[in-house]
Amino acid sequence: MDTRMMLKKNGRSDIQSSFLANVKSRLPEHVSFPDELAELLKISRDSAYRRIREETIMSLDEVRILCDRYNVSVDSLMGREAGHVSFELSAQTGPGIQFKGWMESMLKHLQRLAACPGSEMTWHSKDLPIFHYFQFPRLAAFKLYWWMKLSSGEDFGKQPFDEKLIGRDLIALGEKIWDTYSRISSTEIISRELINTTLRQIEYTADGGYLTRDQAAALCQDCTDLVRRLQRQTQQGYKGVEDSPEQGGRSNVYLNELLIGDNTLLFQAGQKLTTYITHNNFNIISTGNESFCAQTAQFMKFLIQKSVLISRVAEKERVKFFNRIYKQIEDCDFQLI
Repeated sequence: MDTRMMLKKNGRSDIQSSFLANVKSRLPEHVSFPDELAELLKISRDSAYRRIREETIMSLDEVRILCDRYNVSVDSLMGREAGHVSFELSAQTGPGIQFKGWMESMLKHLQRLAACPGSEMTWHSKDLPIFHYFQFPRLAAFKLYWWMKLSSGEDFGKQPFDEKLIGRDLIALGEKIWDTYSRISSTEIISRELINTTLRQIEYTADGGYLTRDQAAALCQDCTDLVRRLQRQTQQGYKGVEDSPEQGGRSNVYLNELLIGDNTLLFQAGQKLTTYITHNNFNIISTGNESFCAQTAQFMKFLIQKSVLISRVAEKERVKFFNRIYKQIEDCDFQLI
């Protein structure tokens, strides 16, 4: 009995088709799937079609090539028992260059999503999603300084904050991340904790002598400018620039006063869902497991039902909320004088 017939007999003939469907869902619409397979696997176009039709069973080496290229896991296709979910780990473990790799991975995921027409993302966050900070170079440098100090691979020791410690390459990479994110339609579920973590970081760094009072005041001003820009974007309902907001992605912002977010991110590209969860502050675990993603989507829907939409509508609630955030920043700035 040949391999294909044996797979059918054992009820496993859908593994290859499901795997290839997963790969295909990650391709931009203008890319020919058979041509892409042929190029990556170094086979003829006819051979690629035979694999798509399951007339030829793919080798493990071929599966590995596609997994590496499109960050696809085959674990969820292998009949795992209920209650088990496979995650992929994007870990930051080494010094600066690894941290740069972490940001490059973030950009890659966003670019892949942005390339899919109609794609969108939903974020349930405790803090302001990190993409927003990259609009302000000094504030972005401070956040990177903190993240790198807290990471296991980078240690600035007793060095005080200096934008030059971060380097222009990482700042430029952050700007690309924001530019890509700003073009993706998104729903963000936020709370009054929106900027508190950053304010506490500024206070702590200044109190420890790693930040001058002038630097701290400047960072607080950056926070004010960031929140002011976020308020304009929320009012417009788009993440674009001020003179042409509709060039940016649609922005739906919901205010939730009941639950503090856990920084869970749900990507949707066509019918494909992927859930991203932060782990140990910086590392990201992700899964495309259908059941898990469906549960995540259902929970996001529940949160939205328990929240107030403040983008484009509910002006009174929107103004009240942002005035409260401005007051938090003013109180922090006052303590630094």
